Order: sequence, then structure tokens, then C-alpha cells
Amino acid sequence: MASVCQGSSSLRQHLLIQDFPAAIKEARALLSSSECSLAQARLALQALAQGKDYEAWSREFNKARQRYPELAKDRDALENFAQQILSDGIHHPSITVRAVSILAIGLARDFRLTPLVLSCLSDDSVIVRTLALQVVLQYGSQNLKDAVCKIARHDDSMQVRIMAYQIAAILDIEELLPYLQERANNKLVDGEERREAWKASLMLTPQFLMGSRVKEDMDQALFACELLRHVGEEKDEGVLLDLLSIQYPEVQETALRAVLACGRGVSCESAQIAAQVRHIAQTSSFPKVRLQAAALLYLQGDPLGEELLVQGLLSPFASTCESASAAVCSLGIRGKNLADKYLNAVVSRKAAANLAILLLVSRTNIEKAGDVIASFISDPEMCWAIEQFLWDSQWNPKSASLPLYFDMIKREIGRKLIRLLAVSKYSKVKKVTGDFLSNRQQQGWSFFSGVFWEEGDEQAAETWTTDKSFASKLESTLATLCQKKNNESLRRAMELYPESRWQDKLAILEGIAFSENTEGVDFLLECCYHETPSLRCAAAGALFSLFK
Repeated sequence: MASVCQGSSSLRQHLLIQDFPAAIKEARALLSSSECSLAQARLALQALAQGKDYEAWSREFNKARQRYPELAKDRDALENFAQQILSDGIHHPSITVRAVSILAIGLARDFRLTPLVLSCLSDDSVIVRTLALQVVLQYGSQNLKDAVCKIARHDDSMQVRIMAYQIAAILDIEELLPYLQERANNKLVDGEERREAWKASLMLTPQFLMGSRVKEDMDQALFACELLRHVGEEKDEGVLLDLLSIQYPEVQETALRAVLACGRGVSCESAQIAAQVRHIAQTSSFPKVRLQAAALLYLQGDPLGEELLVQGLLSPFASTCESASAAVCSLGIRGKNLADKYLNAVVSRKAAANLAILLLVSRTNIEKAGDVIASFISDPEMCWAIEQFLWDSQWNPKSASLPLYFDMIKREIGRKLIRLLAVSKYSKVKKVTGDFLSNRQQQGWSFFSGVFWEEGDEQAAETWTTDKSFASKLESTLATLCQKKNNESLRRAMELYPESRWQDKLAILEGIAFSENTEGVDFLLECCYHETPSLRCAAAGALFSLFK
């Protein structure tokens, strides 16, 4: 027994100085001893994992769990192993693997992985750095906040800096505020970056808006409008009047929507606001501005509002028709009567989609609206109602230059519309879903398939069956797994895994992670042993997530 204790102490020393060859030798000797305790087995397995002798780890883990059955789902042993898989992943030469690794680290949400997040923040890939910044939100430690500040100030990619500004605002990193305000006021900085810097600074100090001079900068004026839509009841009527007086269509349109969001105290009861809105409705030469002002008049009960909106909806020009439908949608449930009356009269399919979505959201004339959306789904595209009612701003690859970008967007739009049809209880939703999945199954549709094709899976994706039964089965299986999280739904998901494409496998691994069903441990371990590097990392992240 004394020799085993000495071996355990010696093993700790080898791990402390990272002498892994010696540590592996000690670990094997310790595991082969009949006197090896559960705690010593954990330590020995940790040494094998840190020494990256994964084959030995697998073999010894299976032996040790026979002696100690509780080791089969031992959190420490499994997470030590998964941590090394993720460490390998973030140092892999493939961007695909590094990107999946950092996403898996976000899935894991474990403080021991903070050094790996830090490493990814200095990756040479813009994609990996951007993803790593988003993962920081899952951790939020001070050293990561310091790294976000450094990236915001010094990263050579504008998109990465912008992401750092957004993360800094969400994490309330106030030390970055002076720098953000300097960037926002620097006329030599790109307009998009200035706007995002100003947006972040206002998220950190909303009161700064009231003292700002929005008339002097169109970018700042636009964001001031957006901010006023989301700052609760603390509305400054003077700022709104300033914004409405700016003779710039994008600013006026957004300012009118801000007024609409301010509640009846501003939109319907302020005489100054009402007069300004009526003036815009009567004089603006821009249809989208005129029609948005008309929506406010309609809300106030002014007959001119309905007159202008109806003219817009019946316009033979698609752009005017779309602007009118967007204005009606901005009224929310208060616009449903106009939407119902003119749904079949508009000439633009985007306008029809806007009105139909409003009806579905309002649970009004569901079958008529559902038929319009069912047709729209055959070739979906972004429209105002999707962006405002259904779209998640966090899901946004942000670059039309990415491979398969537009197909990714179409796929996501289709999924959201199908979900809307389902919750609205549209009678033909099953047929619409089957047709959509059948048409899309052969195309790269997930976020990963659109960005990363480095592991030879593009050809494989083209050969998979387009039989809608498989696509429907996969979708329904994942939905059931996320809802029930029981052994039967887990088993069905694992059975689909071998015949799935790379991106489908990622979705299955993520589903297993969120199921929190520890019966999936052995399956995830097999993936860590035998899958491609990116899927190994995804499985490792899922192992962490199972125990959260």
C-alpha cells in the first residue's frame, strides 16, 4: 500500500512539472496495481489524458470502470479527458476544427477552459476570433474581459473589433468607454465601426444620448432612433423632435418607429409630435417615410392615415407596396384589420408575406395567411416582418462573401416560417414542412456547412439521399430529444448518427449535450475516439455540457 501511495505522490510531481512521459509510466504502473483506489485511478487517467496517450486512456478507463462502476460516469475523469481533446482542437491547423472547438468550449461552459478561450482570441483566423469573442459571454472572467479590451483597441480586423465593442457593452466593461467614445467621434474611422462604437458607448451609458448632438452625425442619429425604441419609458420628447426634423429618409423612418414604440403618451397624446408626424405624412417625397408617418396617424385615429396606407397597399409599384405593408406591420396587432382586408390585393410577394406574418402572429385568418406563407417558403427571402418578428439578431454570419451564405439565410427563414405555421396551427403545416425539407436536404444548409468545408464533406453531402422521410425523421428526432430528454429519444438520435452528414452529426451531438442525459456518455466517448477532428471536439464539448 505504501508503494502505491508513493507512486501517487510521484505521479503528482511529474504532472506538476509536465513531465508527461514519466507521468504516463507512473500512471500505467498505478493502474496495474490491485491496490489502486478510485482517487488514484482518476489521477492516473488524468496523466494519460494530459500526456495525450488517448488509446491507453480508453483501454485503462474501460478496465478501471469494471473495478469501479461509478467511474463510468465520473465527471472529473471524463472532463479531464474532454479538456485535452478540446486543447488539441484549438491548435489544429484546420480552421474548421478550431472553429468547432471554440463553439464546443462555449457549449461546455467550464472555467477550466478559460485558457483555451484566451488562446482562440489570438487565433490568426478572423472567424475563430469572432466566435471566441461570442464565447466570452459564457465565461466573463476578468482576464477574458481584459482580452476583449485589447482586441477592441488593437485587432487588425474591423469586424472583430466591432464584435469586441458589442461584447464589451454586454459585459459592462466600462474601462473601454473613453476609447469607444473617441472612435465614435473620429471622422477618419469607417462609418460602420463608428456607429457600432457609439452604440456600445450608449449601451454602457444611456444617459449620454440626451446630451449628444444627433443632428450633426447621421450614423449617430440612426442609432439614437434604435436606442429610443428600447430604453423603456425614459423617452426624451425633445430628442425625438430633433430626429424627426432631420431631412434624411432613413433617420425619419426609424425615428417614426421610435415614436411608435414610445407608447400612447408620446405617439398619440403629444401635440408637438402629432403635428410633426402629420407634416411628414403630407410633405415627404419618400414613400417609406410618408407611409410610416401614415401608420402613426392611423393609430391616432386620423382618417388621413388609413387613406395613405390603403393607397400604398394598392400601389402598382412593388417598393411602395412593401413600404406600406411594413408600416402596417409596425402597428402590430392594431394593423391586423388592414392586413386581412388587403392581403390578396398587394402586388409584391414580400408585401404579401409581411401582411400574412402579421396575421399569423395575431392569430387572425390563419388558413388564408398560411397559404400565402406556404407559397413564399418555396423560395424564401428576407422581408420586414421576418426581420422584426421572427429573426434572432444573434444568428447572423454577417458576411455575404461566406460560401453558401444565401442558402444559409434561406434555410433559416424557412425554418422560422415553418415554426410560425406550426404554432399558429395551420392545417397544412406537415405538407409544407415535408416539401421544404425535401427541397433543401441536398443543399448545405446549416451554419457549419455554409462556412466550413475542409474535411472532405462537401462531396459526401451531395450524395446523401434527398428522401424527405430522412430529413423529417432527423428534424423530429432532434425536437423530441430536446423536449423529452429520455433514453428512447436519445437512442433514436444515436441511431440516426451513422447515416447523417457532417453538419447533421453536429446537430445530433448538440442535441445530446442539451438533453443532459448521461446515458449518452459512452456514445460521446466513441465519437471522441474515432470521429474526424472537428466532430471529436464537438463530442468533447457535449461531454462537458452533459454534467451542467
